[in-house]
Amino acid sequence: MKYKIIIAFILFIIESSYAQDPVYSQFYENRLELNPAFCGRDGEGSLRVNAFHRNLYRPIEGPFHNTNLAVDFGMCKTQHLGFGLIASNETQGDGYLSNNKIEGLMGFRKEFGRYACLSVGIKFGLIFQKVDWSQFVFSDQLDPVQGVVRSSVNSNIYSEFSTAYTLTSGVNYTFQDHKEKNHFLGNLGITWNNLNEPNIGYLSNYELPQRFTFYGALWYFRNKNQLNSSWLIKSRFDIQKNYKTNVLLLEHYFIEVLSIGAGYRLSLFNSSGFSNTSSVVLSAGLQPFGVNTQMKFLISYESNIGGLNVIGVGNTFEFGITFKPNKPLCGNRQSKNGKGVSRMTCPIVDDKEVVIPQF
Repeated sequence: MKYKIIIAFILFIIESSYAQDPVYSQFYENRLELNPAFCGRDGEGSLRVNAFHRNLYRPIEGPFHNTNLAVDFGMCKTQHLGFGLIASNETQGDGYLSNNKIEGLMGFRKEFGRYACLSVGIKFGLIFQKVDWSQFVFSDQLDPVQGVVRSSVNSNIYSEFSTAYTLTSGVNYTFQDHKEKNHFLGNLGITWNNLNEPNIGYLSNYELPQRFTFYGALWYFRNKNQLNSSWLIKSRFDIQKNYKTNVLLLEHYFIEVLSIGAGYRLSLFNSSGFSNTSSVVLSAGLQPFGVNTQMKFLISYESNIGGLNVIGVGNTFEFGITFKPNKPLCGNRQSKNGKGVSRMTCPIVDDKEVVIPQF
């Protein structure tokens, strides 16, 4: 009964507001969700796999879960082109309402010298929404005399589906300096999400409105040959019809395989039923096999410090894994004359330098 009351409240809020895309704490690691321009950004023959799970409203078990798996690959013969795929699932109300999405991505990158790169991308997706009516209890099922719950007149309707498509585009720019000390690696980008504003369900106004995402990051190294003792500050700002949100996170690498961060999230809601929320973000990343392997485990926790306290929600748990092989699957091959072929990544670094995790 407790869960059904919660679901009724959630559906009431959804009915009076617009839907929302998930905004991850570790948004730079889950980069294809952030911007399709990151597709194929690691260079020719480079494969990257990301898997993330986000559990919203932790004090109440079940209501909001989001999981996605993303893969992208830099093409071998067409070295500036990349393709990717994202599969995601979002459940609300302990699985009563679920959204599944499959998205295809294409990205194009262009290097400017050795220390700058501009990339653009596009993402096209199909959304499948399912409502499981068999999980709900309707008024016609309640017998106040005998105190029992009868079968509903809608018992023959167990679930309903709806489909929609969505389109997203983005631009990303990465740059770095070439100094031996006080080395900087920067990144800026903008994403235009849900260009077509798809209506994804039966509930009134349950659509994904256009959303603009502005983000930036600056990575500071005391010495560009050493990842330890470096600082990374990253920020994301989203503007949508019914809310605005900002995520700011500062990370520090104590050693090359361990990072710890802290940040702040502020969400400003305009729709009825929600108050403005804020939370403190704690995060950690571990690369147990070294930086060059690009295998990284991430964990973060958001503790609500304002807003939505009426139902005790706001705390969030997030877990992610990123993997990128230390060698490309193609490229850097020996040519017929034996001199070899050198392909640029985005941005490029000298072989003698440490392999810095790329934006």
